[in-house]
Amino acid sequence: MPAAADALAYHPSGCDKCGQTGYSGRSGVFELLVVDDEPKIREQLQGAFDAKGCRVRTSGSVEEALVEVSTHQPQLVLLDLKLEDEQTDGGQELLRRLRTSWPLLPIIVVTGTCTDEATHQTVQELGALECYHKPIDLRTLQRKVFQLAA
Repeated sequence: MPAAADALAYHPSGCDKCGQTGYSGRSGVFELLVVDDEPKIREQLQGAFDAKGCRVRTSGSVEEALVEVSTHQPQLVLLDLKLEDEQTDGGQELLRRLRTSWPLLPIIVVTGTCTDEATHQTVQELGALECYHKPIDLRTLQRKVFQLAA
């Protein structure tokens, strides 16, 4: 099981010590997983965090996401709560499964249904750190991710 954001550091452009840029962790780069059933959203988030020096993997389903987390052990997951999946209830099921197997893994929900108090409460009860409503302001999301990385 991966630890939550272990040994992360920010490296300014052209860091004298290692040449890295952006946030780094175990592998020298901050790693996150974007889970969304909409390819355009995955691409947008991947591009936004790639540009900040992160290693971003993407997944479009519950099962793909479980394989990615198990194999690559990201330091944070960005998860669509309304992830469509024929076998399960989508994002909520994935959130439950991630919490069970990787209880320290930070998870941020990014969804189109995060506007009411009931959804925020459900997300918190399931163990997510934050819930952001789509369309999301990328700078706000990046700030939150990098706050957690610090």
